[in-house]
Amino acid sequence: MIAAGPSALTHIPPPPRPAWTPHAGGNTATTARDAAGRTLIVTVSRGEQPRPAQRFALLTCDPVTGTHPSAVEACQTLEKVQGDPARLKADPNLVCPLIWDPVTVTANGIWDGRYVWYQRTFASSCEKRSVGDGVFDI
Repeated sequence: MIAAGPSALTHIPPPPRPAWTPHAGGNTATTARDAAGRTLIVTVSRGEQPRPAQRFALLTCDPVTGTHPSAVEACQTLEKVQGDPARLKADPNLVCPLIWDPVTVTANGIWDGRYVWYQRTFASSCEKRSVGDGVFDI
């Protein structure tokens, strides 16, 4: 039976505390970043559409864990661009044949409390490999 009236409100428990709380004298920005995490789900799909994904990997960068086969390299690369895959640059020394065999990649998740949503279609697997120093090599 549910009680009605003002007395029913006195038995409601307080809301839960946040997962992190700043420490006195501590760096609250670092504490907030640690709580927010650095985790992306990376996918690779044949064709111009992101689905169905032929491959996917979980990439966590603080600490480095997940199923990404080159997690350390990928995390170092993403650190340089503040977790923004759109800022990744192509390797100018890699020459790819001019063929159209599209590959679509995505990277979605949270980086330092910011939502990341990235999708890009490359002309070929070679072009995909030229960008991101291993981020999309799954």
